[in-house]
Parts: sequence; C-alpha cells; structure tokens
Amino acid sequence: MYQVLLAEDEKLIRQGMKHLIEQVVGGFKVMWEAENGRRALEIMQIERPDLLVTDIRMPAIDGLELIHRIRRQPSDIPVIVISGYDDFAYAKKAMKFGVRHYLLKPLEPSEMAQALAEVRGELEARRPSPAAVDETKLIA
Repeated sequence: MYQVLLAEDEKLIRQGMKHLIEQVVGGFKVMWEAENGRRALEIMQIERPDLLVTDIRMPAIDGLELIHRIRRQPSDIPVIVISGYDDFAYAKKAMKFGVRHYLLKPLEPSEMAQALAEVRGELEARRPSPAAVDETKLIA
C-alpha cells in the first residue's frame, strides 16, 4: 500500500479526492491531509509519503511553492497536481518541478485512475527485487 499526502484547501474537495484516490485504482491510502502547503511541509518534515497530490492555489503556501521547496531537498517523490485553473503558465512551472501529472478540476475518475496507475508503476519499479536464491545453500 502506497502512502499519500493530500494537500487541498477545500475540505469537501479534499474528502472527494481522498475517496477517489483510495477507490479508483487501489494500492493507495491517504495517510495525511493538509489544508495548505505550509501544513504539507510540516508533515513532510516528519513523514515520507510515497506520493503527493496537491492543489495549486491554496493559502499560506501554494502548491507550486510547496513542490519547489520539496524539490530543493533530496526528494524524488512523485507529484500529481490537481488544479481548477487551465493556465499554461501554472502547468509549465509544475512540469519544470518534475510533476508527473497536471489534472484539471472537476476530476475525471478515468484521468485520475490513469495518473495513479502510472505512478504506481513507477513506485513498483523502484522497489528492490527479491533477493535471488543462493543455490549453494540448498541441500540436495
């Protein structure tokens, strides 16, 4: 099960996104929720989520600044951005910071499913493969 940090300032949207993340593809659990980027950074100083899902426009610290600060640290955490703004400048900046997906609200479940499936594949590829059996220790 991959652990997700969800940063979204609107509580109802956050609840809907949590349900979508946990139910659409499977294998993901929203372990932490943040109402803004500042709170998300506080959480990430203590915890290490496998995936960050963040809104762009939030109070205190917005999603782009959150991603920028995360990327200044040694972190290759995958990021999915959810935005109500179809603004190329936001998307361009997000991609510069290595965001995996930039999805627009209202979320289409199929788009979220595809994004989560791709991230899950990436996370699975990072896992170390099981150690090969040492045949010299096998008894004939």
